[in-house]
Amino acid sequence: MELLLKIVIAYFMFVGAIWVHELGHLGRPRMVRWFPFPTAESVDARSQYGGLLVNFVLAFGILLLNSSNVYLNLFGLMNFVHFVIYCFWGSFNKEFNWPRRLWRFVTFDDIPNKLWWIFVPLGIISLYLGGDFYWKIATTFFGG
Repeated sequence: MELLLKIVIAYFMFVGAIWVHELGHLGRPRMVRWFPFPTAESVDARSQYGGLLVNFVLAFGILLLNSSNVYLNLFGLMNFVHFVIYCFWGSFNKEFNWPRRLWRFVTFDDIPNKLWWIFVPLGIISLYLGGDFYWKIATTFFGG
């Protein structure tokens, strides 16, 4: 039962990381899907990279803070995971050329595929710099 509660807490921390990511786009965030993988979007976003910047600042700010608060560290972990996965996934997922009249119905990716050479190394460097810290947070929280 305790593990189930930890999974629920981690899930809502991940939802929080997704929510602040969408807030970073400087639009109106809204949840698109809650389960099994939460998805959100920022309507009328004014910043393409703002969401990733927010995830990066939170993940590495919490790492540098080195807090003893389990929930703050878990929130940092979820921002770290979201940032690193987005660096890789966003660099290679299929992008479509949508007609401009359909743009209000489409969710765009933060990372253009042509910039993979910036974001893949950024994801690798982030894993190198924060991986040990956040691995310890994950194993401590989940009791590994």
